[in-house]
Amino acid sequence: MSSVAVMLGRLATDSNPEMKQKVATFAGTLCSELPKAAGVHMKGVVVGLTANLTHQHSKVRKITLKGLKDVIVARGAESFLGDSIAQLKYSMNDRSQDVRKTFYDVLRHWMTHMELSALREQ
Repeated sequence: MSSVAVMLGRLATDSNPEMKQKVATFAGTLCSELPKAAGVHMKGVVVGLTANLTHQHSKVRKITLKGLKDVIVARGAESFLGDSIAQLKYSMNDRSQDVRKTFYDVLRHWMTHMELSALREQ
């Protein structure tokens, strides 16, 4: 699992917008299917996806948020949210209405699905 997470973290920094979207979708699906096994390995993926929140295309930012939605709530990945807080502050005021709406949907998901102990640490 660790080698897959390292690969995804590297691919998240690819210059191709389509690759960024596929990585976000795959990482989110992986963490939703294997939440107990994948979460602890996702630090590099969270860093890569967080960097994609500054991308010029709103579709990339929106899909990145959707990927982070499931990655952050995977067991062991909750603590990685702290690395993303600074960039997430910009997402809540994004110039695209779709990105803002997605951000608040993701935030609601985190607040209802994240371990309470992880929320207290943030």
